[in-house]
Order: sequence, then structure tokens, then C-alpha cells
Amino acid sequence: MGTLKKITESTELGPGMLIIEINSETDDYDNYILGSYIDEEDAYEVLPEGEDYLEKEGVLFYYPHIKMITRGCEYYED
Repeated sequence: MGTLKKITESTELGPGMLIIEINSETDDYDNYILGSYIDEEDAYEVLPEGEDYLEKEGVLFYYPHIKMITRGCEYYED
């Protein structure tokens, strides 16, 4: 893996990328794997990584790019 960087408006995201978000409730990190891009919503399908899928409601959900920016999400740059 490379350097951890904040997601910005100019960040080029793509399927298979690992996105990291600080979870303020647990003071830990939540990890997501990006899926397909939804152009009309400027969002990505995401899958929670490292979670028990049977316990998680809506395993596949949409995460808008702007929301990733405002929540301070990060990604690994090679």
C-alpha cells in the first residue's frame, strides 16, 4: 500500500479502491471497498469491509463523493 491521503473533489476514485473513514462513535476506522460509479448521483456503490455481512443492513449501499469529502475519508495512493 502507498500513502494515506484525504479525498478531495479532484481525487480520481475507482472500483476496488479501499476507502477509510474514522468512526466517531467507536473512535476506530470503517473500511469500504468501492464498486460501480453512479454518474447521475456522483456516488459509488460501496461494500463494508471486515464486517459480518449477516449483521449489516444493506450490505451494498451508495456513498456520494461529496459525503466522502465532508466526512474526511481517506484512501491509499500508490
